[in-house]
Amino acid sequence: MLDLPLAARRAKERAHDRVQRALAQRQPPASSVAHVERNRSFRGQLLDASRRSREDAAGPIPAPDALFLSFPERILAKWYYLAYGTQRDSTAEDRLSGVEQSSIQTWKRWDAVGSLTRFRNFSGRHSKSMLVAHGLSPAQDTTLLLADIGRCVRAARATNLPAHVLLADVSWMSYNRSIRRLDFTEAEISDGLRVCLDRRTRLYKALGLSHTLHSIVPFATKGTIHEEKLNRICNSYGTLVRLLWGNDAADASGHYLASSFIRS
Repeated sequence: MLDLPLAARRAKERAHDRVQRALAQRQPPASSVAHVERNRSFRGQLLDASRRSREDAAGPIPAPDALFLSFPERILAKWYYLAYGTQRDSTAEDRLSGVEQSSIQTWKRWDAVGSLTRFRNFSGRHSKSMLVAHGLSPAQDTTLLLADIGRCVRAARATNLPAHVLLADVSWMSYNRSIRRLDFTEAEISDGLRVCLDRRTRLYKALGLSHTLHSIVPFATKGTIHEEKLNRICNSYGTLVRLLWGNDAADASGHYLASSFIRS
């Protein structure tokens, strides 16, 4: 169990100590800057930290506040950063209270998960929906599918946007080499994908989610992905490999690429 109020107080104490050290420097910050920093709420600190990360070189993320609050992994990672993180004047673990010491590993796990959370496609855009992309599988779906849908729906509700699913259909997934690593026959793959499609569409309908099916067609049509284009890409890679590493490598890579595009 994480003691959130205690961690918030720790973060405020660290922020206050940081300002005091800055003011004691030979060239302290302007008094107005120190005043703002001292009186800034923990909520403001937390949201500001959530908008910034080393991976977001373009600057603070312009997503709405509600979106950050809808993802506990991101918000708790930054909560840990402000209260206990080593990026600033770190608090030694031997000086933490017993409650904090017992929960520090849980905080670190949230920090590890939250560091993988990214926010994209908000700058300069008017969002129309929250989008999640899914593919079919001949194997049984797991609870991870529901978790993924839950994340999308949570974000959609937080931003007052509809949730929409892009679904790769049977023809698309028939090109997916990873499903052929499963212990299924061609017939089992084909039947399993069709059963999965039926389950998925019924699930999306039950949850009130709109969805769009995307397929790979056998002929060239504007705005579609088609076999002719895939074959051209495959041949181009084969030519590139032949130029770089010779015919033997090209033959091996050609077999690999061809096997990736086998239809079921």
